[in-house]
Amino acid sequence: MIYTFPRAKEYFEPDELTLATGVSRSRFPEAILKELVDNALDEAEKTGSPVVEITGSPLTVKDNGPGVDLNELLSKVLDFNVRASSKLAWKRPTRGYLGNALKTIFGMVHVLAPDKPVVFESRGQRVAVTIRPLSTGEIRINPVLETVPERPGFTATVPVSVSGMFYETLIATILFNPGASFKWDGFEFPAVGTVEKYRRTARCPPTGLILNHSST
Repeated sequence: MIYTFPRAKEYFEPDELTLATGVSRSRFPEAILKELVDNALDEAEKTGSPVVEITGSPLTVKDNGPGVDLNELLSKVLDFNVRASSKLAWKRPTRGYLGNALKTIFGMVHVLAPDKPVVFESRGQRVAVTIRPLSTGEIRINPVLETVPERPGFTATVPVSVSGMFYETLIATILFNPGASFKWDGFEFPAVGTVEKYRRTARCPPTGLILNHSST
């Protein structure tokens, strides 16, 4: 007899998450930080003067972008049987190309802090999402949505703490995004000037000329 199981559970198993993210379990907090900051930069850059604010405990990343519709976001991100990305079809280097960032964040949070919620806030709404994988391979999802005072941008809060050991990740992000301003636990890193984004219409080299560097 052949048994089949939903593949959604793969997002919540440490070994599968390591394959998806390229980092070991001990570096899951760093991967969560990177993915949240990447998402924040994508949204903040739509304003022309991107600002990303980071708090380390619990990890909270806030941008000054236009915000998102939480109902629409959750309807796509919480379907673990499909890949969701606003950039998957772009034929150029970009953040979020694999389309699994927020999905893997839910998985890594489950590994590090089981049964604790991931919280998103945008456009006057806040949702706390708790996810529990069942032994059957199914995923139990419990989103609690509430109305809050409207504030600009999008905020993500996860029940994980990051400390000074991840400053290297932040410094690398600052160096590669000189047109954005960052705030980290009270420290400010102002933008050094405007930087033109890689345009959708720009020519790309053949795939074979793009080198991929994995973390060790």
